Amino acid sequence: MMNREIKFQANQGGSFTVAQNRVSFTLPPSGVYDLSKSYINLNVQIDVTENETLSGTGIYNMDLGWTQGAGGEFPKFNNVSLVKNAVMRTGVGSVENIRRVDILKQLMLTYETTFEENSSKSYQTSNQIGMPITSFHSTIFRDLVKEGTIKSKNNSIQPVKIPLGDIWDFCFQAEEFDAGKAQGATMELELNIDRVSSVHRSNLDFAAAEIKEFEDITAVGVANTVITKAKTTSIAQSPYHTSQKLKISATHTDGGGSNIVDQEVVIASISRNTTTGAISLTFETNWGNLEAAKTYSDITIVKETPASSTANFNFAEIVVVALPKTSSDIDVIEFDTYSTEETNGNNLQSFQNQYEVEPDCDGVVIAFPTDTDLVSRLSGLASYRLRLDNEDLTDRDVLKNTPLYYDRINMTLTNFQMRMKNVYQNNGNTETAWDSVYGEDNLDVTSIMSPLVQKEQPFFKQLQVNISATLDPPNGVGKLVLFKHLPREFRYGK
Repeated sequence: MMNREIKFQANQGGSFTVAQNRVSFTLPPSGVYDLSKSYINLNVQIDVTENETLSGTGIYNMDLGWTQGAGGEFPKFNNVSLVKNAVMRTGVGSVENIRRVDILKQLMLTYETTFEENSSKSYQTSNQIGMPITSFHSTIFRDLVKEGTIKSKNNSIQPVKIPLGDIWDFCFQAEEFDAGKAQGATMELELNIDRVSSVHRSNLDFAAAEIKEFEDITAVGVANTVITKAKTTSIAQSPYHTSQKLKISATHTDGGGSNIVDQEVVIASISRNTTTGAISLTFETNWGNLEAAKTYSDITIVKETPASSTANFNFAEIVVVALPKTSSDIDVIEFDTYSTEETNGNNLQSFQNQYEVEPDCDGVVIAFPTDTDLVSRLSGLASYRLRLDNEDLTDRDVLKNTPLYYDRINMTLTNFQMRMKNVYQNNGNTETAWDSVYGEDNLDVTSIMSPLVQKEQPFFKQLQVNISATLDPPNGVGKLVLFKHLPREFRYGK
């Protein structure tokens, strides 16, 4: 027998909104599942209202965007960041209860994921960065056709996939979860509906000027097709797609009222001349008309932006991989989880605080969420020093972005059985061309990490955190989230 996927609908009906942002799932107390390959689908639909439809109906390249930062940036976020808080329980007890899943996972994935891995996973990501060289945004919410006459289309309802293993490490480790022995399971999520909205990804924003400028037209009769001045080596370099709505302008020989100014047009077909490399755009309707000895020159195109758009989280479902067996021989599942403590430094330049840490905690991660409430950033961090039970964890202050700073991060991730693959420490900006995606200072990532020595129960450890920060915005230490890494075992009631 082969594995099969089974869908269970959420206990709550859609749509999910800012006021109704809780969703939960129940697994029945029977069957054996591979939770490491299971996932949640948040089914999203992005609706658009156009400024006008007389010139035709356009297909707009829409995506999800995180809350805009104070500097105008839109941070790149992972699908798991749509989850704010997450709880998993079984009939034999609680498994994981993680607060601020979004901040934790976004931070860890910044260090764990290379640029190439980010790019390779973009086919299932709910928000996109531009592709290399072309900066083309190809989102999951639209099926865009870049050549030919087939119309692009809206994906009316698009599943946004969140692997269970991205949320809970228990699920990542649970390749055989016996729901019968566990007496079923319940998963509860609080979603970041208030943090995301629909965004128009206009590929024309990043295209070179030449590809938005077109050859003069002298042919007598209706004007319907334009040819780019730019010569391309591949259709992939084109920022256009069929059914795209644009505004065309052109200067007529007679000038005045004969000029074309921001005429709405919709692309019907696209072709590329393999000899010259020029791209031809043909529109659904004629946009001009020429008499003998007349010319259209200075032909240019700009984007058309929809009047409004809305992202609707219509419904949710969980897809679990059922194994071809009725029970499992595995009695213990080892996994890691986190406890969370949220505090505020009140913009102090010299911040000191003491935290209680569980005896078996083997490492801590400190994040500094900014105005977007996602990216961990403390631009003014000068140095820090940690003490555990009145013993220094380093023999000197740890200065930001020094070898010791990176060493502590690497040691901590290794202790968590993770790999440090990226030290660039920038979240990425979805609203910029490829060459500056990771160049936005406001999206630089800051963190404090350290492994800890485990101690015997039942005595809690005392972790003293000392941070020195400058007045570089945000002034001093603001929001602070302490994640305490905890090894755990799950047993089926034994």
